[in-house]
Amino acid sequence: MWHPREQNDELTLTLPVEEDGTYRLAFTVARTPNSGAMEITLDDALLEFGEEARIDLRQPYRHLLRTVYTGTLQLEKGSHLLTLKNISEDTNQEIGIDFIWVQKRE
Repeated sequence: MWHPREQNDELTLTLPVEEDGTYRLAFTVARTPNSGAMEITLDDALLEFGEEARIDLRQPYRHLLRTVYTGTLQLEKGSHLLTLKNISEDTNQEIGIDFIWVQKRE
């Protein structure tokens, strides 16, 4: 669980890719009453989930894990920078990422 202190705080992770190819990324996220909203970039390119770049994690009455998917991405072998950006206006929010899948597409 990430607890950003203010709007626009960022958390950067290294994402390894084992071979060149077509991929999609899947993020299993926590949706809770205390969850905020985020945007995610990969190597400084804003990722989209469906037609939205913003991922609103707030779920007012329950605690859930849900998976959101990017479209297909062309990735080269090596390390990539994945940056989560808190875009919540409320500074008392949390961002929960359970795990990230790097899924090779055929």
